[in-house]
Amino acid sequence: MFQASLCPVLFNALQLVRGCITAGRPEPTAVEEVSAEQIFADVTRDLIGLHEVLTVDEVTDSVPVPGGDERVREPSINK
Repeated sequence: MFQASLCPVLFNALQLVRGCITAGRPEPTAVEEVSAEQIFADVTRDLIGLHEVLTVDEVTDSVPVPGGDERVREPSINK
C-alpha cells in the first residue's frame, strides 16, 4: 500500500524537476526532451554516493532547518 501511494509522489517530483531543468536552460527546450528515467537514475546514484561517504547523522546535521530553530516547536494553544 505504501509503495502504491509513493509512486505518484515520485512521479510528480520528477515532473517538477524536469520542468525546472528545462526552464533553467538557455535555449528553449520542451519538457518531453528531458528524460525522467535519466533524472531518476542520476538522483539514485547521487543518493547512494552520499550515503557511502557520510553517515545518516552527518547528512541530517548538514541540512538546515528552514526559519531556524525558534520556528520549529509545538504551536501554542490560545484560549
